Amino acid sequence: MQADVFWCFMKEECLICKAPLEYFEKDSLMECVICHRRELSKTCCIKGHYVCNDCHMKGMDAIVGICLGETSKNPIEIAEKIMAQPFFYMHGPEHHVIVGSAQK
Repeated sequence: MQADVFWCFMKEECLICKAPLEYFEKDSLMECVICHRRELSKTCCIKGHYVCNDCHMKGMDAIVGICLGETSKNPIEIAEKIMAQPFFYMHGPEHHVIVGSAQK
């Protein structure tokens, strides 16, 4: 483990391999494993995978699309439909908006 690791490890958070994430005190130049954009970040998984903010947020547009096209008025049904999508990650930004989105 690197000397500048700031936080502790968290379980199953890497969007690529489900490995724990490392949080560092200082930014490092990292390359997104999806789009190959290079940017500064303090977070990657213990195997070195990094996903940029743009790639990490792609599910947000899909959530809006699902909600706009939904005929159900039941927020639990809508939330379950969203959570069943392949882009929905427990520790991704998607779970932060699911309740408000499902209560359209």
